[in-house]
Amino acid sequence: MNQKPRYVLFAIHAIFISSFLFLLQSYLTQDVSPAQNTQTISPVATPAATPTINQATTSAEITKVIVTRIIDGDTFEISDGSKVRLIGINSPEIKGEGGKSDCFALEAKNKLASLLNGKEVYLRRDVSEVDKYNRLLRYAYVDNLLVNEYMLSEGYAQVATYPPDTALSGIFVQSERQARKEKLGLWKACQ
Repeated sequence: MNQKPRYVLFAIHAIFISSFLFLLQSYLTQDVSPAQNTQTISPVATPAATPTINQATTSAEITKVIVTRIIDGDTFEISDGSKVRLIGINSPEIKGEGGKSDCFALEAKNKLASLLNGKEVYLRRDVSEVDKYNRLLRYAYVDNLLVNEYMLSEGYAQVATYPPDTALSGIFVQSERQARKEKLGLWKACQ
């Protein structure tokens, strides 16, 4: 398989982020009372120049939430008590009650905490609403950063693709591939 140069991936990611920022700006300029701060909006169609995003994601919702607790490197809790599982990634597992955690599990959890804990975060749905454990399945954005992709690109997680939630899987695979190549995070610590 022909590997695209990193700048091509950045360009694709930039197009996606630009679309998200446009939607975010439209949402933030609406006259919304504080009681409506978790209102959802529907984004406009994704630009055709972004081939990794399929048409199923054009009707996805974007919701603003507050993160209250980090469970591990790919799961967190929000202010209404719901648990959120980041789409497309799997971080090393943290074992409870004296069990030995996987290599790099605490580092992944701590990184996610530094990115999200106590912050206002925007969540975007792909196709599925929840997983079999009733956790919301979402892409998370904070400070213009796609958290799912960041965790992969810095070696805090591996790609975990579960159809039908595959809109960004191409970008995610490239991010993991680059982190492996550069031996970042778990790709260095756990070998």
